[in-house]
Amino acid sequence: MYVEKEEKILKNQSSNSSLNILFIIFIFFGIAYTVIDPLIPILSEKLKIGYDKIGLILFLSSTISLVSTFIAGRLSDKYNLKRIILSGLIILATGFLIFGIYISLFVLIISLIFLRLGCGILDSGIHTYITKMFDANCSPVFIKLDFFWYIGAVLGPLGISIFLFLNLEIKFIFIFFFVVIFFMTFLFLKLCHDISGCNLNLRDKKSQNSFQKNNNRLLSYKEVLRNKVIMLCCAGLFFNIGIFSILSIWLTTYFSSFNIPISFGSAFLTIFWVFNSIGVIISGQLVKKISELKLLFIFSIIGCISTILYSISQIVCLKLFFLIIQAMSYPSFFPILNAIAVEENKKSSGTILSVTISMSVVGLIFFQLISGYIMEYYKILGINVLLIVVSVCCFIIILILFRVKLKAIKAANLS
Repeated sequence: MYVEKEEKILKNQSSNSSLNILFIIFIFFGIAYTVIDPLIPILSEKLKIGYDKIGLILFLSSTISLVSTFIAGRLSDKYNLKRIILSGLIILATGFLIFGIYISLFVLIISLIFLRLGCGILDSGIHTYITKMFDANCSPVFIKLDFFWYIGAVLGPLGISIFLFLNLEIKFIFIFFFVVIFFMTFLFLKLCHDISGCNLNLRDKKSQNSFQKNNNRLLSYKEVLRNKVIMLCCAGLFFNIGIFSILSIWLTTYFSSFNIPISFGSAFLTIFWVFNSIGVIISGQLVKKISELKLLFIFSIIGCISTILYSISQIVCLKLFFLIIQAMSYPSFFPILNAIAVEENKKSSGTILSVTISMSVVGLIFFQLISGYIMEYYKILGINVLLIVVSVCCFIIILILFRVKLKAIKAANLS
């Protein structure tokens, strides 16, 4: 009895150490995804390329991220997750190093490809790793993981803003990120234990739907794609990432049209990510008291209204206010929608996450491409219209998911 208790304590300590390392890694995942955004106006001027061309470059790099996310998710159900995450760390560090050595059009393309490739592997790999560590609902852990992503999303633009304000060389901050990730890679190797993709023991054998009856085997993509809940989660993630893409990538450019300096625009982007972090904290507390579905539904209403008001307002202070409301409303969508999808079948969590997270990347690719074109040729008016349409679509999808899940729960209770 004492030996079993001691083994359980050691296992919990090992799990906590692994989680802490993964949380810190996710900070640099957040940095990698957002650190280029405030530099877009500077890169456009320095490299003599338009915003539409930058949109194409982002499209290319995100396409690589889509492929890596999809493949890494499937491999996470079959092979050693530690090696998969390790490969993502090495690639991510390489991306920072390349951009830190020299800045040119070619280097921008190559470094973005490496950054997005590494991020795609880490996204699928780490989410699957956590899913296979816990038998219980993953929503609280996913939300906490996203909180650390937002810390990185704050630190990246903040670092750029400080460097621009002090007229320092931008490349040095990328070299610093490389050194830290290199150090984190050694910590990951030392402190994180191995988890085989197929090593999952589900204690909860209760099935709430027919999909969960296949918990003991790896599902095919065809079976995953037939599930209504997972497909609705994918649609919600597609439009949710669209909102973030439009808001964050073009934020400094957007406010520069109001004669706001880029250094201050980057600070606005930092404010945006700070309140995203606050929104994640609030969601993490509320999800313990309110069901995931109700939380998403409430936030989708608030987010949709604030997006419309943000888009139609012409006063900078009001725009900042409604930007903050959006920032606090939408961040819980990604972790909760992924958690809802994974609960359909945890044995196939890597496969399911490869589909759901890949759909987020598809949304990122699509909206990077279309928003770059709209920003170049239709300016602020076009971006505002696009943002409103995407927000309304996101609300409709969450409403449908809410109804479908309620019907499934009622049917399960009756049976």
